[in-house]
Amino acid sequence: MHGVASNGSLLQLPPVKPFEVILARGLLEFATDIIVAVTLLIGFAAIGIPAMPDDLSSVAMALVVTALFGCGVGFVNAVVQTLFRSWDKLWNNATRLLYFFSGIFRYYLANGTKPILRAA
Repeated sequence: MHGVASNGSLLQLPPVKPFEVILARGLLEFATDIIVAVTLLIGFAAIGIPAMPDDLSSVAMALVVTALFGCGVGFVNAVVQTLFRSWDKLWNNATRLLYFFSGIFRYYLANGTKPILRAA
């Protein structure tokens, strides 16, 4: 969301366009995800936890599709941000609601509390 605004000095260079800034930020995030995944798999293998997926091509495809989806959402948000200045605040509130509606807190509440509290 803030990729274009935070790279204002980079956009002063004539050959650099906002599209390239968003694309570079997406590639950086993708590379970071790959490095973290490989590091975790090597770490798990080093301590004897079998964490290697059975079908590596499906996992790689899911990671690529998710990265492309994320870049697409980023491009759409960058365009909408130029049209509506308050989009930044609206998007943050909308994604915050997704955490509550996803049920992740219910999982931790159900498994992380004492049975007496769950019954209430």
